[in-house]
Amino acid sequence: MISITNFENMIDSKIVDRAREYYKNGFVEYITELEEDHFTAIVSGTENYEVEIRLHDGEIQEHFCDCPYDHGEFCKHEVAVLFSILQQYKTIDIVEESQKTKSKAKAKPKQKVDFSKILDTISHEELKKFVLDYTSTDRNFNNAFISNFAVISGNDSFELYQGQIKDIYRSGKDRYGFIERYQMKKVGNQLLAFLSDIEKYIDQGNLITVFYRSSALLEESIAATQFCDDSDGYLSSLIDGSFSALETIALSELPEDLRKEIMSYCFEVFDKNKFKGWGWHEAMLVLSGKFVKNKKEAEQILIRISGNSEKDNDYGVEKLENLKYDTLLKWKGIDEAEKFLNGNLHNTELRSKAISIAIHNFEYGKAKEIAKEGVVLDRKERPGLVKKWYNHLLKIAELENDQEYIVLYARYLLKDNFYPERDYYEILKKHVAEENWQEFVDEMISDILKQERYRGKYELAASLYIREKRWTNLFELVKKSQSIHFLEMYEEYIKHLFLPEIINLYIQYINSVIDEASSRSNYKSICIYLKKIKKMGAEDKVKEMVQRFKVTFPKKKALIDELDKV
Repeated sequence: MISITNFENMIDSKIVDRAREYYKNGFVEYITELEEDHFTAIVSGTENYEVEIRLHDGEIQEHFCDCPYDHGEFCKHEVAVLFSILQQYKTIDIVEESQKTKSKAKAKPKQKVDFSKILDTISHEELKKFVLDYTSTDRNFNNAFISNFAVISGNDSFELYQGQIKDIYRSGKDRYGFIERYQMKKVGNQLLAFLSDIEKYIDQGNLITVFYRSSALLEESIAATQFCDDSDGYLSSLIDGSFSALETIALSELPEDLRKEIMSYCFEVFDKNKFKGWGWHEAMLVLSGKFVKNKKEAEQILIRISGNSEKDNDYGVEKLENLKYDTLLKWKGIDEAEKFLNGNLHNTELRSKAISIAIHNFEYGKAKEIAKEGVVLDRKERPGLVKKWYNHLLKIAELENDQEYIVLYARYLLKDNFYPERDYYEILKKHVAEENWQEFVDEMISDILKQERYRGKYELAASLYIREKRWTNLFELVKKSQSIHFLEMYEEYIKHLFLPEIINLYIQYINSVIDEASSRSNYKSICIYLKKIKKMGAEDKVKEMVQRFKVTFPKKKALIDELDKV
């Protein structure tokens, strides 16, 4: 673990040297200890960057800088702040390179500011003046103040929060109007704090504020997808979180005026195509259905679905078809709903509902017919859905106690084992005669391994060998795979029988990659495997390999450094 006393020796020397120059030249400004071992600072340079450091018992627990550097764990700005923090606890001379060694002489920590005492000392008018002055000069403080106190003052509104969120996004834009990844971290963290406040208002039952905040955050974050690098997923979290908050409101008992306001808002967003081209476009109409209280309002949903012109978006069309079915069922009755259902079996969810209804009515023949139509329809265009219909067919076969088709469908579904819905192995074991079981398993594994395009065939075969406790077969499969990751996955099951062979497989792998290894991450990976086989009892072999690698690759200093740790 990197600590405040050893970071100079643990971080890239080039970064440390540049950071030392930054520290010596006074580029670390406004360093503040917010609470014990939690520091923030501004580091100046070509631009000003915010740095945050958290320590625990001297070890660096968290570090953050909003600069664009992403070529290593620490940037020069963070390390410069570490030097500044270190100065509070140790007597160091950073001028000479020779004085990198650790000093044992501790200095007294700086006296911490007692904010409570200051607040008790100053007058109400002085504090009020400071807040007014500071909100006019510091945008972040202004936004934080409004966010915390607008509700109390009764001035909160959609427009207020929309403006605040726009301002936060605007603060991260470059001169071309784009928010790069490194700036998105700062913007995203501010807005995640805003989202966290929404959760607080949900707990308080202040649902109108939840509505204003979440709808504003949803709109502005969807708009921001056009000008943000969201590689770290901030926008996804903000959009999902704000939409989830709106769904939470729908589960609550609402005043009638608020219910109608939210429903009208959902209609407006859908009608104006604010989220057109995104899944949230249809989701807003689906959300409106959660606020509908009578047939007249339900008719407004049906009118909008009928007027939808986006026919080339299969996902969106199916989502609206599902909404129409649910709306008809709730407000117009079973007959109209089932008529619509049976006329739209191209829709996966509706076909599945039709099968379930037929099964519920003991119409197994009809259910099988609908499921088999799904197999034929989707085999070519949407093969991933075929197993959905086979799962229905398996369920029907079980209801009819049809042993032949139970085995047929379960075997098919076990071979296509991507996200299995059930334990098909147990189903097969229950329905295949015991005297035929071993031969059945052998044939099934043979068929699995013959599949040329099935990337998971080795994992599936291995899982069956494990269920059957056939360790020799599993070891032979591991060897055949020629995959180090496969070996790591299954060594625990077989090393009690094949430990020397497993050690040899690791050695073969290390020898096969050492020549091409060229980065410290490669070297660390190799050394992890060396440590692993050393623990397995191959200490002498590891010593021999380490010495051989040092002789063979004397110029690979990073490799030798990692080998010394083995």
